[in-house]
Parts: sequence; C-alpha cells; structure tokens
Amino acid sequence: MLKLAAGADVAKNIDLSKVIEPARHEPEIGSSLLEYLGTHPFVVNRIRQLVNFSLSTAYESVQSEYSY
Repeated sequence: MLKLAAGADVAKNIDLSKVIEPARHEPEIGSSLLEYLGTHPFVVNRIRQLVNFSLSTAYESVQSEYSY
C-alpha cells in the first residue's frame, strides 16, 4: 500500500512501525473530516486496520480454516 501511495523509492525509506503505531492523540478535526468526505480511507488508517485484523482471532480462524 505504501508503494502504491508514495512510490517504491519513498516506501523503502519509511519506517512501517512508526506508521502503524497508534496515534498518541486524537486526530485533528480537519483530517478526520477530509477522510470522512473522501472516497477512500487514508493509507495510514488502512495499514493500521490490516495490522489489527492480522492480529485478531477472526484472522486466525480464517487462516486455520483455509490452511492446507
């Protein structure tokens, strides 16, 4: 996702752990409004949700169901 959003060269220099760490404060009203009015969630929020899902029991059950 980072490669698609920022380009391959930029994505190489981004520390993913910093991107997915939870925000230390509430999101700003302006950015929340922009995301709400936009057609897609911000890339950072998509990545955070994918990481959260990959750590969930729902993901574990899907993985065990489709493991060969």
